[in-house]
Amino acid sequence: MVPPAIGWVSGGGQITDHGLLAICFFFFMWQVPHFWLLLLSYERDFRQAGLPAINKLFSSKQLTKISIIWILAAATASLLIPFYGASTSNTGNLLLFSVAVWLAWNGLKVYRQREGQSIYLFTFKKINIYMILVMLVLNVSSLLQL
Repeated sequence: MVPPAIGWVSGGGQITDHGLLAICFFFFMWQVPHFWLLLLSYERDFRQAGLPAINKLFSSKQLTKISIIWILAAATASLLIPFYGASTSNTGNLLLFSVAVWLAWNGLKVYRQREGQSIYLFTFKKINIYMILVMLVLNVSSLLQL
């Protein structure tokens, strides 16, 4: 959440701006499933290294279900951005909605498929593509005033 805040303030915005708070919230909601999908993908490596991880408290199946909820919450978080003034273009808002639906759809694929490293890595890639797409939509729509 800190990098977008640094960029926002460096660009002349206020740290208390509602748009910045919505973007920071979006980053927060994205980073949890981002990390947990890595944890699910490399669970054995985390255990062997003796690193503290939440998979000691929850089974892979439980953590998968929790991650899906966080993925859906991350998709929803991007939909809040226009309501707080960080995105004002209709085209940009439509693209944000489309990308959120795309992420939710891909997140639900995890629930329908068997557990395994490949599905977690697949979803990890998708959630990172989602982040890139949201940032591109926000930047391009503000630059081009779409």
